[in-house]
Amino acid sequence: MIVQQPKYRSEWEAFWKHIVNAVYPYCYYIGVYTVRMFRSGCARLKKLLQPVGRLFYALWQIIVMTRVENLREERDRRRHQLQVEKEKIAALWEEDRPRAVLHRLLYPFRAAWIFRRLWLTGFNYLAPLAAICAMAITINQWSSATYALYVSFQGQEIGYVQDESVFEDGLELAQSRVAAIDNSTPLSANAANMAIRTVQQGELLTDYDVCNAILRAYGDEVSQLTGLYVNGTLIGALESRGAVQGLLDSILEQARAKSAKKETVTFLETIEIVPGLYPSVSLLTEERMRELLTDKTITQETYTVTEGDTLSSIAREHNISRLQLISYNKNLSDKTLTVGQELVVKPSYAYLHIQSSRTEVEVSYLPFETVTVKDYNCYIGDNYVKVKGVKGQVETTYEIISIDGEEMSRKTVSRVQTKDPITQVNAQGAKNIGSGSGVAGDGIATGRFIWPIPGWYFVSSGFGWRPGEFHKGIDIYQHGIYGASIVAVDGGRVKKVVYGWGGGYGNHVIVDHGNGYESYYTHCSAILVSVGDKVSQGQLIAKVGRSGQTTGPGMHFEIRRNGQYINPLPLLNK
Repeated sequence: MIVQQPKYRSEWEAFWKHIVNAVYPYCYYIGVYTVRMFRSGCARLKKLLQPVGRLFYALWQIIVMTRVENLREERDRRRHQLQVEKEKIAALWEEDRPRAVLHRLLYPFRAAWIFRRLWLTGFNYLAPLAAICAMAITINQWSSATYALYVSFQGQEIGYVQDESVFEDGLELAQSRVAAIDNSTPLSANAANMAIRTVQQGELLTDYDVCNAILRAYGDEVSQLTGLYVNGTLIGALESRGAVQGLLDSILEQARAKSAKKETVTFLETIEIVPGLYPSVSLLTEERMRELLTDKTITQETYTVTEGDTLSSIAREHNISRLQLISYNKNLSDKTLTVGQELVVKPSYAYLHIQSSRTEVEVSYLPFETVTVKDYNCYIGDNYVKVKGVKGQVETTYEIISIDGEEMSRKTVSRVQTKDPITQVNAQGAKNIGSGSGVAGDGIATGRFIWPIPGWYFVSSGFGWRPGEFHKGIDIYQHGIYGASIVAVDGGRVKKVVYGWGGGYGNHVIVDHGNGYESYYTHCSAILVSVGDKVSQGQLIAKVGRSGQTTGPGMHFEIRRNGQYINPLPLLNK
């Protein structure tokens, strides 16, 4: 049998296959011997542990199974005794029924006495288990308990707290609720009594629970209300959480309605809505709380000027700059400062400042480049725009943060170029037309006509009748056309060059194409050929002007065939 050698796709694959074929037998033998050694080791370990297993089995039989077997034998003996008792009762029932009834009544007590050893043995086994369970329950009970402080305040029981700091925080909360309403004597921690006791975790009070309990013991009338805190300061309370939340939502909605753009509106300050006990006098109306939150005149701070004060000293005393102080007070200077004058040192602002954020897209434009190329199909001086340039476009997205309608920051989120600029290509004629009379083109007429002013294609007046006269050609007029290049529409010889009024045509050129066609180029500002010059199609022969009878810069163009006026538009190719 002939064994064909495998074909490999590359030398690297062949090299790798040779390595694998060389190493594989060694790996195979190592794997086989590893399995054999593992099996042999397991067998030896099993043989080594057999005596230990037999020892445990023997101990189990002696300690446990022997006792279980003894209990079974004892149970069977006692059952046999009970069976004997039942048979005695059945025999007496036929002979002496009163004694049988008595034995029947005493049978449960007799059965308990017969099984007394089994009851005692079971108790001896169950007693340690019951003791272990009792110990576990006791440990669990004590582990769930903890040491805590039992607090009473002004003779009123408060409850249990984790440590003294919880009580102090609750006392501070209660003081803030009382002080926000009146300037009564501060609540003192000296009025509290504390004792260490054990208590379950579920009985511990939080600082808010302590606050409510202190207010109950305070003596004044308290009610279950919902307080509104701004930056940790209590503003007042309303009857329900829904009323407070509704008031805040309405303030935000008003701010959102004033914004002309879609904005995300939030409060700048930290706001907390805290239900609990509050002095009844802290209850406000929604209108009053709205005024406290939004009236800018409430928090304005002023200073009365005294002898020796200067703008700098006043600003330094109130931690503001001299320029800030001047900005807060109109027409203020060192010369206008007088004793007794009241100055604003902290401008008015509301408790709640509205912070709004929005995204805004700004479009900017990238300038296009301009390049100039030579066009050897056009004569020198014949310049035109080959490709009009277009500006590129970039859209920048900003995230704008404003406070009370005043922009505070502007962050660039993304900047995407949505349109690439297109380079403008300006073409310059590079074909040499020579200089002076007698230097011209080949004078060959093709019989096809091109547009006389390249790049300028607006016809302001066509061929034919118009009010009051018959128009013999077409007028090419367009803003900025003055000085544009005029080229020969076909090859030929210059028949006539006229300067001046020229019968209303002004400076004009007549080219005879030698096949019965003549072309007229009028109102020129400059003529670049002479009578008798040969010209080629597309050769520069004049410049657009406004000479002769015309209302503005442009050119009146005619084509005559055998002396007859014809409409040039169907003949011209742009």
